[in-house]
Amino acid sequence: MKPIDRFAVSSPFTPVPSPRACSFKRLMVLSQLTVILAVLGLLLHASPASAQVQNLCLQELDGIVSPDSYANLSTPEACNLDETTSGITANNNSWGDLIGTTGAPGPVPNPPSGTGTGGTFSGVLQTVPDQFTQGASSKLGSGINTWLYKVAAGGPSKSDLQQGATATYVYTQNPAFFSGGPATGDELLYYLVTRSSNNGSELHGVWLFKGPVAFADPTCTSKCSFTGNHTNGDLFLLSGFTGGGGIATIQVFQWSCSGTGAACDSSGSLTFVATGSCSTGSSGLECGEVNDHSISVPSTLSNPGTGTTLATGLFFNGGVDVTKLNGGLTPCFSSVLFESIASASCSTASLATSTCSSIGNAAAKFFIFGTFNTCAINVNKTCGQGRFNDAQTAATYPISGIVNNADGGTLSLSSITDSPSFDSGSLGCFSSAQSFNGTSCTASKAACEACEEAVLFGSAGAPTPQSCANVSLTATGTADNAVCYGASITQPTSVCIGAGCTDTVTASATGPGGSTIAPKMATATCSITPLNSGLNVTKNCQAGLTSTGSALEVQVNTGYLVCNEQAAILSNVTLSDNVVSSANITKVSGGITCPAGLTPPCLAPEGKTGDCATFTGFYVPTSLGQISGIGTVPACVNGSLTNGTQDLLADTATATGSCNSTVCTAGTGCSTSGSTVTCTAMGGASCPLCPLQVLTNAECTGTGMPSPCCTGAGTGTCSAPPTVENPD
Repeated sequence: MKPIDRFAVSSPFTPVPSPRACSFKRLMVLSQLTVILAVLGLLLHASPASAQVQNLCLQELDGIVSPDSYANLSTPEACNLDETTSGITANNNSWGDLIGTTGAPGPVPNPPSGTGTGGTFSGVLQTVPDQFTQGASSKLGSGINTWLYKVAAGGPSKSDLQQGATATYVYTQNPAFFSGGPATGDELLYYLVTRSSNNGSELHGVWLFKGPVAFADPTCTSKCSFTGNHTNGDLFLLSGFTGGGGIATIQVFQWSCSGTGAACDSSGSLTFVATGSCSTGSSGLECGEVNDHSISVPSTLSNPGTGTTLATGLFFNGGVDVTKLNGGLTPCFSSVLFESIASASCSTASLATSTCSSIGNAAAKFFIFGTFNTCAINVNKTCGQGRFNDAQTAATYPISGIVNNADGGTLSLSSITDSPSFDSGSLGCFSSAQSFNGTSCTASKAACEACEEAVLFGSAGAPTPQSCANVSLTATGTADNAVCYGASITQPTSVCIGAGCTDTVTASATGPGGSTIAPKMATATCSITPLNSGLNVTKNCQAGLTSTGSALEVQVNTGYLVCNEQAAILSNVTLSDNVVSSANITKVSGGITCPAGLTPPCLAPEGKTGDCATFTGFYVPTSLGQISGIGTVPACVNGSLTNGTQDLLADTATATGSCNSTVCTAGTGCSTSGSTVTCTAMGGASCPLCPLQVLTNAECTGTGMPSPCCTGAGTGTCSAPPTVENPD
């Protein structure tokens, strides 16, 4: 679609020429035609007309004096003025209800009558002096890839289009008002187009493109081109501005071709489909009117010469049943082009009496182009609570959401993609018939999330996911208009932990005949609850005598049990002692192989294999101050004390371990510095100085055990670290 600044420029216009500039014969023909059409319009509107799109209590078609008593497009008309058989006294929508004050595109409001639901509004597309110079300018039936245009003033003012707009409704009245007319569920497309001057009648057409068509360069002003090609089934609505206003016939053509892309352009042509007008006895599926009196319009429809008052013959509006015209299938259109047309073989007068079979050889002149996506899908998503892998280096998150049809046609879901990408093979879809815990998966986002989590985490009664490829999405409001999708993504902890990461899903669908639909995106933030961290250390000791070869000395043997007491893996686990040299402390067993990037030793989460590690050490007391109660204890008698007291050797061990703050949170005894959480635990033990055991070298040669390590002379019993943690 063109940039806003281009559409904001009003087209120059040529003042209305004096009647003397026209031939007397032409004036007579135009006058007669005006009278005939005006009388015909009065007769046709005297009573309710069968199966007309303007009589469905949806969008009011303005412009005819009777029974339309309103000359202001912002005023909706009551249905009972022209639809007495319906029994509905509520109002239609008026163009003013759609245009508002801004003319911006958006959803169409539901009509007060309750006979339909609003679809898509293109907004008011404002003109600049765009004129075809090649391709469409010489042959309307040429391929889009041959079209060239320029942006320049000039040309007949009667052909200078000013604004165009389109809107859709889904007809929900059941039973339908008219037999043979629009059926319940049909999509009705209404459109308007205005021009600069009414100094003569003028043909105009509306292209509704199913495939992607756009300006190759929106800033271009000379020898400009389009991107895209015709698609089989592109719709072309031919009608005209009549000088005196009144009923306007609409002839419907479709582009018929073989192949796609450039092949469709080169092999295609316009094929006549139907014709109709606002009258009884017609197909009742097409209806157009040109204003036969001055009307007041919103500022977005103002004329360069007369402002917000449009004189007779400057305003056309009409409607067609695009579902019926497409063989009962509601097509999807992506863009719209309004154009004025010159044809040697067709005129506004001949439209009402014969088919413009050679319209493909007509020439297009001024045009207005813009985006108009008539079919739409909606998508939402949720990123559920993540779960860490065993190594806690990554987390898996359940992704879920609902894709639903936001319009009237049956759509085919073509793809659901994600950024970051879904885990391979994890994507599945659930229909409205599938449920978990008695709730349909498509009932809500929460219900969809429950279905996906049940599958991902293996819950009992989980639904069975199905392929998402080519899932049909029926019209909005029906049971099968939505599908619940579910998948998973696995991301490193450095990506989605902490503040979370942004994850975006994109859903795409196609309409009947392969017509394109604008993809929809939804974004959610993935996060995970950090794991708790904590550490525990238990210590025991035994004092004894050992021979140094020249003397006996007291030696204290120590044993330590260091355990992870929380869910976060701890790395870089160290042990120190206030009196034991680090050189005399040795890790004996336990722990796990560290995940990549972590510094050993590592401890597994609490309760899993490898959550504890054992250490041993020894020291020789070097001062009397290391013995509590020294000098108060009598000599040992037969290995026991005679006064019930004891002298003790005591020391304290300190264990530390760390984890990344993106994974864990600081628990009791832990602190955070930068990106690291450090946990500390202390454990002490006291050993009786007396009675002392005799430690022999022969008894202290256990494999892998430091010497000396044993207590109990002659017993061969080696001391070991504790096997039970200190109580919390």
